[in-house]
Amino acid sequence: MADKRIGKERTVLLDRHKRMRKLCARLQDRLDMLSSEDRELDKLSEMAELLSLRMQHVMEARSKMLSTISNILKRMADTQDEIIRALK
Repeated sequence: MADKRIGKERTVLLDRHKRMRKLCARLQDRLDMLSSEDRELDKLSEMAELLSLRMQHVMEARSKMLSTISNILKRMADTQDEIIRALK
């Protein structure tokens, strides 16, 4: 009688052990997936940072270009004014 009970308890414990191993394996799979997603987010974050820096450089270059064009146009207008004054 005691042997049967011990046998049943052993079977129950083995069954629980199998379920726990399966659960641990599923949890490990989820951790691996989260780790992979975390690495992907890090890559995307780095890409966003690089794009932000590129955008900043482009905006600085645009600002310099507009400033140069503005200076050229002003000098052209000043030169035209001087020519008109000289002709009068």
